[in-house]
Amino acid sequence: MLKKKECTLLIDSPNEEESSFAIENHDVTTEEQKKMSKISGRSKQILILCAIANFFSGSSFSIMAPFYPEEAAKKGMTQTEIGLIFSIFEFIIFVSSPIIGNNLARIGPKFVYMTGIFLGGSCNVLFGTLHMCPPNWSFIFLSFLTRSIQAFGFSCYVNTSFAIVSSEFPQHVSTAFGILQTATGTGLMLGPVIGGALYEIGGFGLPFYVIGVGVLINGSVVWFFLPDPNEVGKRNSSILSLIRSPLIFIAILSICTGALGITFLEPTLAKHLEPFGLATVTVSLFFVIPPSMNSITASMWGYLTDAKNIQGPILVLGHLFFSIGFFLIGPSTFFPFLSLEIWTITIGLVLVGVSFSSILITSMKCLVIGALEEGFEDNLDTYGIVSGIFNSMYTLGGCFGPMLGGALGQKYGLSLSFTIVGIISTAMTFMSCLFFVSKHLRRRSNLNSCKVAYKKLDTAENKNVAEDET
Repeated sequence: MLKKKECTLLIDSPNEEESSFAIENHDVTTEEQKKMSKISGRSKQILILCAIANFFSGSSFSIMAPFYPEEAAKKGMTQTEIGLIFSIFEFIIFVSSPIIGNNLARIGPKFVYMTGIFLGGSCNVLFGTLHMCPPNWSFIFLSFLTRSIQAFGFSCYVNTSFAIVSSEFPQHVSTAFGILQTATGTGLMLGPVIGGALYEIGGFGLPFYVIGVGVLINGSVVWFFLPDPNEVGKRNSSILSLIRSPLIFIAILSICTGALGITFLEPTLAKHLEPFGLATVTVSLFFVIPPSMNSITASMWGYLTDAKNIQGPILVLGHLFFSIGFFLIGPSTFFPFLSLEIWTITIGLVLVGVSFSSILITSMKCLVIGALEEGFEDNLDTYGIVSGIFNSMYTLGGCFGPMLGGALGQKYGLSLSFTIVGIISTAMTFMSCLFFVSKHLRRRSNLNSCKVAYKKLDTAENKNVAEDET
């Protein structure tokens, strides 16, 4: 039976209507705790340094896009092998992220973070020396080896950075993640520009030397601010219980759908723009639109998710506009009044970038809340697990996106291919809407039950007081 105190807390919650459609936060915080201005200077310094590290990680992935394929072809690599060099990065992250996240607190976040910084930075520098290798098998083997170790280092410090920042900002998880996501997206966006410019100045090695040394210097500074490892207690729930959570299932599907859609553009967008006869530089600007919109809006979505606690509406609308964006890029036969135009593609890419950001930020918050609902503690161990799941599912979708784009584009044509991605996102719109509406109705039912129980308890207490007075 519900106690009167429990009913009072539910009935008298400050945002009864809003919270009934949102997800229970499991946090009881004061207004002072909710203000970012009240966070310690040390925590803010950790956030800034982790954001810089995430910028370098994004740059590390994309910096070689403008020049590596040409240089690798000179060394005897086929187009398939060059594609695998890019794919192996995400595959290693997909495999390693759950393992790192699951054991992060036990190994020690400081050790894992610094290991990742050392591996990622040093392998960047080593990758810059590959042009000195003889062609064919030695160049191919060392490319795969250094790229794989670099990806593992990336996985170590990206997973750890979110876990550390989340434990430093427990009341601002989405806001902190939004800042990290902005840094990563900016790195991915500027990486090709930085790589191309440095390649023109100093050749193959300079881009990797600059990024690698930057990672190592940033890591040496972060070392002095990271918290010392604490003893980790026994978990109250198993990791398998997370998979059974409907909220986490929705979040995982959302992450995969978003990553699949955004990477679907890689092999398809340039070919889709061919009828307009645009210059290569102009075409590259279209690729910048989604990541720039992601970087610009990520912090906003993080703030809204933390401050307003409206994960459900944001996620549903995110999937809806994500699908509309792809329907406009096609354009889809659902919009027979539209033809293939520059403005429809541009608006579609803007919608894809903005909605992609909302999907990622909200899904991460849903993963955290889902873990707490399943009995996990609000600590570094839980944030490590959540970070591992997020990065693993993101890279899983990122692996399938380009493959699906190439296959569907070749078989069905580009317009229909974009429509298919839009349909997938539309299905996620209905699925997430159904889940959050049902959760809202259950919460409203519990709220009404609490009100009835409260009235009965209040009546009984008044009756006892009257009897005592007589």
